[in-house]
Amino acid sequence: METDDDDLESKEMGVDTKGKNIRKIVLKYLFFLLSLVFAVALVGVVTQFDFSPYFTEHAQELSKHRTRGEEVEFHAVSNIEKFPHKEQRLPKDLKPLSYKLDLRVNLTTLKYRGVVKTRILCEKTTRYVILHCGDLEVLNVSVTAENNHDIAINRILAFKEYQQLCVELKGDLCRGGSYFVTIQFKNKISDKLEGFYKSWYRSETGEKRMLAVSHFEPAHARKAFPCFDEPSFKASFNISIIHDPQLYALSNMPRARLVTRKDGLVEEHFLPSVNMSTYLVAFAVVDFRYKEKMTSSGVLVRVHAPPSDFDRLEYALDTGVKVLSFYEKLFGEPFPLPKLDLLAVPDFLNGAMEEWGLVVFRRALLVYDEQFTSTDAKVKMTKVIAHELAHQWFGNLVTLRWWNDLWLNEGFAVFVEDEFGANYVMNGWDMRETVVSTSWKSALHGDSMWSSHPISVEVQKPEEIDDIFDAISYQKGAMILRMLMNYLGVEKFLNGIKGYLETYKYGNADAEELWDAIGEASGDINVKKMMRVWTDQKGFPIVSIRRKGRVFHIEQEDVLDKLMKDKKQAQNRKRWYLPISYFTESDPTVRWVTIPPHTQSYPLTTVSTSGWIMANINATGFFMVNYDEENWKKLAVQLRKDHQVFTPNDRAGLIHDVFTLACQGLLDPVLALNLSTYLVREKHPVPWALARGKSKCLMGLLSKAHKLLYKNYLWSLQDHLIHLVGMEDTGTDLERFFRYDVLSEAMRSGQRKEIRERFIRLFNELKETPLGSLRSVGPNFRYLAFSFGVNKSSEEDWHYLWSVYQQSPFDTDRKFLMSVITSFNTENIRSRNLLFSLDENRVRPQDSLFWIEMMGKGRGKMDDRWEFILKHWKTLARRYAGSYKFGNLIKAVAGSFHSKDQLKMVKKTFQSLTLGEIAVRAQSQTVEKIQHNIAGNPAHLKTSEKRIVRWLKDYKRIS
Repeated sequence: METDDDDLESKEMGVDTKGKNIRKIVLKYLFFLLSLVFAVALVGVVTQFDFSPYFTEHAQELSKHRTRGEEVEFHAVSNIEKFPHKEQRLPKDLKPLSYKLDLRVNLTTLKYRGVVKTRILCEKTTRYVILHCGDLEVLNVSVTAENNHDIAINRILAFKEYQQLCVELKGDLCRGGSYFVTIQFKNKISDKLEGFYKSWYRSETGEKRMLAVSHFEPAHARKAFPCFDEPSFKASFNISIIHDPQLYALSNMPRARLVTRKDGLVEEHFLPSVNMSTYLVAFAVVDFRYKEKMTSSGVLVRVHAPPSDFDRLEYALDTGVKVLSFYEKLFGEPFPLPKLDLLAVPDFLNGAMEEWGLVVFRRALLVYDEQFTSTDAKVKMTKVIAHELAHQWFGNLVTLRWWNDLWLNEGFAVFVEDEFGANYVMNGWDMRETVVSTSWKSALHGDSMWSSHPISVEVQKPEEIDDIFDAISYQKGAMILRMLMNYLGVEKFLNGIKGYLETYKYGNADAEELWDAIGEASGDINVKKMMRVWTDQKGFPIVSIRRKGRVFHIEQEDVLDKLMKDKKQAQNRKRWYLPISYFTESDPTVRWVTIPPHTQSYPLTTVSTSGWIMANINATGFFMVNYDEENWKKLAVQLRKDHQVFTPNDRAGLIHDVFTLACQGLLDPVLALNLSTYLVREKHPVPWALARGKSKCLMGLLSKAHKLLYKNYLWSLQDHLIHLVGMEDTGTDLERFFRYDVLSEAMRSGQRKEIRERFIRLFNELKETPLGSLRSVGPNFRYLAFSFGVNKSSEEDWHYLWSVYQQSPFDTDRKFLMSVITSFNTENIRSRNLLFSLDENRVRPQDSLFWIEMMGKGRGKMDDRWEFILKHWKTLARRYAGSYKFGNLIKAVAGSFHSKDQLKMVKKTFQSLTLGEIAVRAQSQTVEKIQHNIAGNPAHLKTSEKRIVRWLKDYKRIS
């Protein structure tokens, strides 16, 4: 049995402390109550004191400084003016070179202790050692020179708001000198999903098993141990962990040695790491099982999960091995570590995190069972593994210099995941074709709001950093890389990427250095000049192509023009370098033209045709295209005649642009309807993914009396797909995926009642089936039965699904069941669901926000979710303050409001928030969405509705 750390007395260290002036002072950041009129500075005294025997090396070293018995002042200051450093970012006077981090973890008491010895290089003479330290209980601090000479400490200051600790010395640290800063500390294992936090799972016998795991991105390493917690401060890490013998530990590097101690505990030491940023440090203490394989280049890959998942790790393991080997060849750079662990954690707020050599995933994203994992879940699993492994090069090997270039990490990973990694694994399914219906569409939508932000954006505070983990950094970042690759050609682009990795490996880089590397490989193209505005300015262009005689003219318009509040805003906006691909009816050769930003109207003098022109081939450009009315009509005719003249992504791009422009009042909606008629012959899932989503926007222009007419039209275009996909859950992954999509839409739209009746019968059969026998029905059809076979007002059906949710051993199953359970619409069930969302015994904290969001708006005038959020604000803020997911929930719930009173209420709520609970950008996006809902466009709506209804009636008559 492990001993409680607090029972370890100083006498066990073998250090004679009798008669010494030794006192233990707790240096812990204090929480200052908002109700206090004046901030209170805590002043204490710190001296060296005894520590537990597993840090004998450090304890003996520190005891040398204790013999003086000197007291050191400590101040926890609340006023920045009393702190030597005035900025959120750390000073550059000191540079960490290495950390020796020793931990003792107690999963019984859920506490841990640690000693971190940091070797630093002084790059500018200073008497201040300033580093990050979160809510840790600091027990001891010492500073020594390389010759072991003690540097006397004058006082220690802590500034909670910046999470900074300042050790003020009595003498200077000299430029060029190397020193050691040693800090002893202890802490609770966190119950938030950040820092070093706890998780748990149920064993097959029902026993609750605890584990602990780290999550440090973007600025949470400081909450686990004192450090220089910024990405540019790269250093090596030498980590050891003491724990109970029935557990094992993991970290970034392989285990160097394991020692069984006299007290029965186990001490694991790991090899020193390569230089890396603090947010990539990882460690965990678990009692899992693992499967392993070796790559052809000799990297040991393991997948770890709770023992009950052991037989379901093969797919993740195979995918990890395949993708890692593929990336090594693709990037021309071997994976630099001897091993790669993939760890399935029951509680993890995000999907996964790319810590170097120890990648942490949600459990659902590593556990695959053919009878329980839907095709959609399998695809997501593949993409997430491909994404996180891409980070091992983009983010880990070469790291952003500061978080303003977060997209260099996340945009690259999304780009590589879609274009290369997942596409390599998913045989028979070209994943590159799915980009238009996912990343491209999502990024355009997010970037068409004034509250958007540039890809490269200035951030300082942790909550500001967290707030840009969004569609702009991820999807838009990926899409501008995709645009550049298609413009330059794959070979030149990849050569540039290889040069970038070679030049900056084990270091840091920014966007300018990326463009330089790609530009050098591309020849005479000034990549930096071309791409800078795409990263430095929010929004995107709408490319307008108009025919004048037989010559097409190209112009660009800022998508945010209509949202600009004054002329000054417009004057500060820049125009884009436009790489545009096109072909024409008379010439199928794809050609490229680059249009400089200063060009008002660019004539395509090389093209002379009376036929149509198609621009932005495969939707590779990050912009929308609007043609003159004649060209839209000719494209519609061509689609009806032979739609396969255009690629699936071409067709998806046309559908996206024509409906988006029509719904924004920039195009006659009749042109969109004319183009959509070709869909009666469309059989590819990608155009259909866009068509289903974008075509419904016209529904918002119709009164209730006419919505059914439009709804029936949309289904008439899809009815042929039922025969195409069939009613048997067989075939390739792509066929299964498309079938699920088509049948879902058939039942969601209220058409083909015989299909719904089949799944109602299947659901009733499943209710009579023992839970252990559910695998007799494949996951896709079982999920269709759960989604569309239930009576969403039935207590009986709800309780059945809840029992399946509670007893299912599969996280993928539970994630899907959440979406069904939360869709029940009676007042009693909604109230129950809301209460369950914050009950950790029923819904894990990682899922609470998703649970509330998935419930959708209630029937009442005021969304009951909003009332619940306000009532339980303290609990939500304690768990998720500063998290972008908390901001996403607020946007999803309050962003649907549409009255001035609701807008006023939301603004008042935001004004009363504690700083950092929801970041400023999430607040501004919510307000903008409500303002947009209020504004509407009555004149546009009235005119458009008449034209749409007339067209629908004419179409119905002649079809």
